[in-house]
Amino acid sequence: MLRKLFATNHVPKEQLKEFFEQLAKLDSSDMLGRTKVYCEAASPNQDSKLETLLTVFTQSDSLSLQDVQEKCRGFCQFEQRELLATMSDEFFDRIEDFVDTKAWSLARYAYHFLAPGLKATQEELDRFKALLARLEGYSEHERKEGTFRLIKWVKDSIKDLSDKRAGRELSRAWEASVSQQ
Repeated sequence: MLRKLFATNHVPKEQLKEFFEQLAKLDSSDMLGRTKVYCEAASPNQDSKLETLLTVFTQSDSLSLQDVQEKCRGFCQFEQRELLATMSDEFFDRIEDFVDTKAWSLARYAYHFLAPGLKATQEELDRFKALLARLEGYSEHERKEGTFRLIKWVKDSIKDLSDKRAGRELSRAWEASVSQQ
């Protein structure tokens, strides 16, 4: 529950700090530290979100895998999709190098949780298609260690975004037909 509270603007920061302090009195396990990392990443603040994104991309070598996972999970909040959409340039500028230089377990989390796509807009879909075209256009010499892995993930993202868009269109059509009855 605390994780959800940190992802909203409806509770003042001071009260959130109090909630966390109360939780710290009850829980001394590693889950408390993981919750703290998640909550920091879940903050619905532009600067905080950008800091989380950049930390994962630039400082992940100094973080534990669990901390990276919690940062990624906290970052990806459906309720914050408008805010997250403003950071897609950072994702597309950095993801290829990240996947090429990081372990699969780390790159997988970063890709799946930091990738734009919660809004499933045509623009998001076009960005993934452009990335795919670039990756597939590489010569054998230009391909790096993570290229084929990233191609697979991008293809999956394109399918997921296409499916979301189609599903939303079906929902709109159904809602329109029901409202006319």
